[in-house]
Formats: sequence, structure tokens, C-alpha cells
Amino acid sequence: MQDAPQSDWRSSLRTIVFAAMAAGVLVSLAFPFGALPADSYARGRGERYRRAGDTFVRMLYLSQLAGMREGQGKQFLEQARLQYLVSLEAAPEEERTLISLALVLSALDQKSEAAVGLYNLLRQELPPAERQGLIATLTVLGSQQPSPQEIDHAADYLRTFAAGPLILARAYERAGRSDAAAQAWDAARAEGLRLAAPAMAMVAICGVLLAAGMIGLAVFIIGRVRDIRSGAGRSLPGPQPHACRAREAVEALILWLFLAQVCRLTLDRMLPAERAAGTLAFLLPGVAAGLAAIGWVWLASPRSARLGWRLPGAWRRLIAGISAAGLFALPVIGLNQIIQNLYLRYALSQQTGLRALPEEHPLIPVITGVPTWPSKVVLIVAACAVVPALEETLFRGIIYGALRREWSFAPAALASALVFAVAHLSAIPVAPYLVLGVLFAYLYERYGSLLAPWAAHGAFNGFNLAIVLTLYR
Repeated sequence: MQDAPQSDWRSSLRTIVFAAMAAGVLVSLAFPFGALPADSYARGRGERYRRAGDTFVRMLYLSQLAGMREGQGKQFLEQARLQYLVSLEAAPEEERTLISLALVLSALDQKSEAAVGLYNLLRQELPPAERQGLIATLTVLGSQQPSPQEIDHAADYLRTFAAGPLILARAYERAGRSDAAAQAWDAARAEGLRLAAPAMAMVAICGVLLAAGMIGLAVFIIGRVRDIRSGAGRSLPGPQPHACRAREAVEALILWLFLAQVCRLTLDRMLPAERAAGTLAFLLPGVAAGLAAIGWVWLASPRSARLGWRLPGAWRRLIAGISAAGLFALPVIGLNQIIQNLYLRYALSQQTGLRALPEEHPLIPVITGVPTWPSKVVLIVAACAVVPALEETLFRGIIYGALRREWSFAPAALASALVFAVAHLSAIPVAPYLVLGVLFAYLYERYGSLLAPWAAHGAFNGFNLAIVLTLYR
């Protein structure tokens, strides 16, 4: 007789506690305390975008080594221009970025815009050597036929920038110095060779994933043809009665968001500004919050509830997940890049500039700021194994599983994918997250274990890391 009132009291208290956590999450999103990055972090973002712009310039040089003509590589200069503009949005007074942007604008035959940028920079207080280099650069850029002496005077200064060899080669060609132009082109190609090794590694990873995807697709098609011929059609399994309930799924999501926010704010205040985006700040909030959310579901759910990890047939599920990642990685990344470029081109064409910087994955400042390879390996393992395991357990094993108890596959997959996208707080690339969320849900549904979406998630993250290590080197 006394058990029911006590149970109701505990249930009401539980509801109040999680409602308070949800309110805290909403308040933190509406009023992001500490969301404005410290000056050092803003400069760090500007530096990363500048390095990405330098990489795109070197891609132009590398494409010429591969036999592509200079005019055919114009898209690399356009990408470099976008990266430099975003860099200036993060760190508006960064002199090196201003000069790099001016050189790329000049290479794109936007000489008046380049000159305006350099003249504005000359109005500031600069060291004498820097001022002399800028004046010499302006002379070379503004002259239709600069003298060899003027070019030589600016040469040492221009060589310190990624686009410098390109500007020097063109200037020497205009001055009729074919020998010096050839040397400048050799220097440009040497800059491109600096990118050759990581670019080849990225292409190799891309090729392996794509080959795995094509093989997996071929095996899938052959299997379906056999099923059709034999009359044994395959259908997706029915609802998952052993998944956790909707209440535990909602509570897990609230607990994960709340604890991740609390941990991140706590670390931001405990750590110095230059370490606020460091390894600990990246790993601890998400991992600790994810473990706590999964642990709560494990304790609060009935003993018959399952989180989705089934080990029998592991190799088949792992191979299927990697194949799916290989098939979808390039289209998803391409879709993300198209959306980002459309946003940047529109926003930067407006007089007000960017209202907000593009969404940056929290791993990027960490992986680019870690100096040693052993530390990078630890982060790569975390990003490709630990974090996917936690996220797949939460979003597919718990949230999708709870939705699948009540709904058919399509609405359950779309709803869980939407939660997956929104929980990552990525306002711009929502569409790629939706595609990935549905893909991971399908893999879980088809193979009956989180091993398949975990492998796909980890492989996709690994491919993204290869791009980051190449782009921001």
C-alpha cells in the first residue's frame, strides 16, 4: 500500500530534476555565458583559416606540377580568398592575413581591391622593415611593367608568403626576366611539394574508403539480386521491444547536454585562455557527459532493456559500416563544402560581413594545436573510436531505439537524425548531419548491432581528420 505513493513521489522528483536541467540547457543556449572566445582563441581561429588559405595556394602549385595550367587552378585561389576573408573576420587586425589576402586578390586580377588593403595597412604603425616590404610590394603590384630592381627589392619579403612566388613569377614575366620567372616558378612548385606527402596520404585514404564502399555496394546489390531470384525478400526488422523507453531516452539527452555544458564552462574557468580549447577541454566534457547519460539509462531502464551492442558476427558488421562510410563520405563532405561555400560567398558579399564564423568542429583547434604525434594519435583514437562509441550508444542505441518502439523506421530514423544534428549545434551543415544520422540508423536497423554504425562513424571521422591534418598543416 505504501509503495505506490513513494514511487509517485520519486517519479515527480525525477521529473522536476530533469526539467530543471533542460531549463538550464535552454538558458545556456539563449544566453551563452562565456561563448565569446578569448582573444587568444579568436586569433587561433584566424591563424587556422589563414593556414588553410595558404594550403589552397599550395594546391595551385601542386596542380601545376601535375600538369594543370595556371588558369585551370583558379578555384584554388578562390578558396584561398574565402579562407583569408574568414580569417580576418576572426582576427581583423592580423597583418599577415591582410597581406596574404591582397596577394591572392592580385593573383585573381582584382588589383584595386588588393591595393586598397595594402594602403590601409600602411596607415598603421609598422616596423621599418615591414613598411619597406609593403611599399616595395605595392610598387610591384601596381606597375604594369615593374623594373627588375623593384621586383628584386620586394622579392625577399614576398617569399615569406604562400602566394609570394606566384606574384614574383608573374612580375618577372611582365618585366621580361624569363630566367628569374623560371626560378620563381620553381620556388612555387617547391611550395607545392611541401603539400605532396599529406595530400597523397589523404588521396590514399580516400581511395581505400571509396574502394571499400564500391565493394560493399556490389556485395549488397548481388545479395539483393539473389534474394529477388530466390523469392526470399529481405525486410527491415520490426519495432525493437527491448530498447529503452522514451522517458529514459529524453533524460539521457538532457543529462548529456547539461553535463557537457557544465563541464565545458567549468574547464573554461579553470584552464588558462590558451588551453581552453586544449586536449582536456575537448575530451573531458563530451566523454564524461556521455558516460553519465548512458550510465543513467542503464540504471533507470528495466533489466530487459538493451543498448544495442551485439558482438556475434562482429567482422561482418564492422566491414559493412566501413563500406557504408566509404560510399557516403565524399558525397556528405561535398554537400557540406557546397553549403559552407554558398554561405560564405553570400555573407562575405554583404557589407556587414559574417554574422557568425562558420561552425568549427571542436577537434580542429585541438589537433592543430598539439605539437607531438603521440598526442595526436591519442586524439585520433578518441575521435575515431571513443567518441563514436558514446554517440552511437546515445543517439542510435537509446534515442533511435526508443523512437523505434513506437514508430516505423523512416520517421524514427529522421527524428533521431534531427536530434543528432541539433545536438551538435551546427546551424550551417545540418543537412550532412541528417544524411549521416539516417545512414547510421539504417545500419543499426539492418545489422541489429551498434558495431556497424560505430565503424561507419569512426571511418567518417578518420577521413575528416585526414582532411584537417592536410588543410591546417
